[in-house]
Amino acid sequence: MIDESIRAIILGDAATAALIATNGVYAQKLPQDVAKPCIVYAMLHGIDDLTAGSTSALKRYTIDLKVYSEKYSQMRTITQALVTLFQGLSTVQNGDMIQGSRVQSIDNDFEATLQLYSSQLDITLICKET
Repeated sequence: MIDESIRAIILGDAATAALIATNGVYAQKLPQDVAKPCIVYAMLHGIDDLTAGSTSALKRYTIDLKVYSEKYSQMRTITQALVTLFQGLSTVQNGDMIQGSRVQSIDNDFEATLQLYSSQLDITLICKET
């Protein structure tokens, strides 16, 4: 499944993994009482992508990555590492063939209720799932 592949890609990238808490990548929402900094991912769309002259089942996903950190500088450093990792990514992970990705937007914020800095990256990903 592509969401498992996204988690594996983030944790498998030494530069990004070194910046976050051990196994600090979570699905859908930020769990309570976890070490920071960390990343939360959500799959927003999985729409079939038309491919002329092909029967391959490519899908276009919109992925939301959210970085949480107690320090603004850490949040920005992790955000840049994710941009470097995902901009133009082409790989095979867990059998999922990712043919390309593009970072569409980045929004920085301070979550007052959590007392954490955050950034949200919206990424478009084209892949063929297993």
